[in-house]
Amino acid sequence: MQTARRSQTTDRPRKRHDRKRDASNFDDYMLAVVSVALVGVLIAL
Repeated sequence: MQTARRSQTTDRPRKRHDRKRDASNFDDYMLAVVSVALVGVLIAL
């Protein structure tokens, strides 16, 4: 229980930073998906 409480308190500030990282990673992921989709369409044409 004590270790879980400690991890929660230490994870709170990390979650804020992780959200920013997740957002940036999500943007990079979407750019990659869009680029791959465009290339796939061009190849199909």
